Amino acid sequence: MNEEPVKTSSPSNLVAFLIIVSLFIALSALASFFGFFLVVLALAPGLFLMFYFYTRDKYEPEPRSLILKTFVLGILIAIPAATIEFFLVSDGENVFRLILDYFIGVALVEEFLKFSAFYLGAYRKTEFDEPMDGIVYSVAVALGFATIENVAYVAMGGIIVALLRAVLSVPGHALFGATMGYYSGLAKFNTSEEGKLLARGVLLATVYHGLYDLCITIEPVLLFLVVIPLMIWLAARVRKSIIIALELSPHRPLEEPKVQKLLKKLEESYERRRISRETYEELKKKLEARLNSQ
Repeated sequence: MNEEPVKTSSPSNLVAFLIIVSLFIALSALASFFGFFLVVLALAPGLFLMFYFYTRDKYEPEPRSLILKTFVLGILIAIPAATIEFFLVSDGENVFRLILDYFIGVALVEEFLKFSAFYLGAYRKTEFDEPMDGIVYSVAVALGFATIENVAYVAMGGIIVALLRAVLSVPGHALFGATMGYYSGLAKFNTSEEGKLLARGVLLATVYHGLYDLCITIEPVLLFLVVIPLMIWLAARVRKSIIIALELSPHRPLEEPKVQKLLKKLEESYERRRISRETYEELKKKLEARLNSQ
């Protein structure tokens, strides 16, 4: 999330800035209660949300070591993201330039880097064996990125910035990541639609992210008219996505009434165009096959 891009004299200075800020916060925590409090405020939202999403994966929780790895990958991609944004994002104030900056220069750059870290770090792993895993690992990358970003912003803005970002920016990253992860979880087990579903996840995350950044930048009132309603809607959508992903888990014991309920939800998703007809038919076939084999 990018309230206002920080301009420095060179990319190397930008990288050094992130490192220095992290070290400064860590040393401040040892030196004073206030410093420690800032560290807690900066780290707590990401860690809490990671715990929340991890505990949603109730049928076969993912290995903590792999979640930590993807979380760290999210931290590391902050460096190339900041460097690319330094060159792409301008100081222009006209609306068209702002749209390009926030949808392409910020949102697309960050979401594509998150997807790359997720794909390389988790997507092809054998541990990724159910749709819910897509949400967990994608959120881990997103929250790793959000946490290091939060440290930098809190170091510059203090307690007020920490509180605002705890309820807006960090949850926003988690919701964008969960959206991407949901479609990635569907793609993993639907080879005929894999590319299309992966692209849809990245595209939706980019659109939501870009809309968020643009609205909080061009007009403060849009925070209440657009951003907060968007966040509430996304939270509800992600909650429903988690329910569907869990019900598609091959580790979930299925009973006939539950299968009928799941099929009805799949049909609703298809009718609302959240999944294609091919995806719906393939998932329906797999569920019926599982039920018959029990």
